[in-house]
Amino acid sequence: MTNLGDNKRLKRAGAKESPAMMGFRRYERIFDAFSQDRPVWTISEIAEEFGRPASTIYRLFRELVHAGFLESTVDAKYRLGPAFMEVERKIRLTDPLINAGNRYLSTLVEQAKLPGIGVLARLYGNQVMCVNDHRTHDFTRQTSFERGRPMPILYGATSLAILAILPSRTRKKIIQHYTQDEDHLADLKRHLSATRRIGISIGHGMVDKGLVGIAAPVMQRESGIFASVSFITDESTYSKESPERLNRIIATHAALIKNHLQEQ
Repeated sequence: MTNLGDNKRLKRAGAKESPAMMGFRRYERIFDAFSQDRPVWTISEIAEEFGRPASTIYRLFRELVHAGFLESTVDAKYRLGPAFMEVERKIRLTDPLINAGNRYLSTLVEQAKLPGIGVLARLYGNQVMCVNDHRTHDFTRQTSFERGRPMPILYGATSLAILAILPSRTRKKIIQHYTQDEDHLADLKRHLSATRRIGISIGHGMVDKGLVGIAAPVMQRESGIFASVSFITDESTYSKESPERLNRIIATHAALIKNHLQEQ
C-alpha cells in the first residue's frame, strides 16, 4: 500500500491534512500510482490505497481532469491524460540536453559502426533518467535505460559516469543513502576514480545481462546539468572491438554535447 504521511484515516472534517496531501506533492503521489501494471484507478481505489476519504480524492481528481492530466472513462475509471503529451512536446522543443541529443546521438551511433544504442541521460534527483536515445536498426535488444524511466545511480556505466562528476559532498550523500556494503563501496570508489581519471566509465552486465555500456560524463554547471552520453552494445560484439576506438568516439561526442550546451 502506498504510504502517504502516517497513512492513518483522515481525522474528522476540518482536521489538518498531512504534508503528503498538501501542495504539489499530493498530485505527484497520484501520478505515481499510475503504472504499466496499473494504468487505471477508480476514486474509491485510490482513496483506499492512500488512506484518504473519497471526497478528498474526488476533489483532486476533478482538478486534474479539468487540467487534462487525468481523463475519465464511461465506467468511472481514470487514466493519465493528454496534458502530459503537451508538456512532453514542450520539453522536447526547449530542453537543451534533449536538443543536443537530437544533434549528436545519430553521429555517435553511426561512427561506432556496431549494433547498439546511444543514450543521453541526466541526473534526476538521486536517480538517473534517459532523456534521448538513438539505436541502429539491427540492435533489437531492449535495454533498461528507456526514455523517461528513472534508473539507479549506483549501477551501470551510464549512471556511474554521472555520479563521478557530482560535487563530492553530493556524491557521498547519495552513496551513503543507497549502500553501506563495504565491498560495494570499495568497488564504487575504484570505478569512480578511474572514470574521473580517464573520462570514461565502462560497465559489463551491470544493468542488463549480456550488454556492455561505455559512457562519458557531460557537465554544464551553469545550467545545472550533470549528464552522460553512452553507447550500449552486446558483450559478444564489444569483445571483438577495439575499446580505445569506442572510448575516443564517446569522449569526442561528450565534448561536442558540452560545447553545444555552453552555446545555448
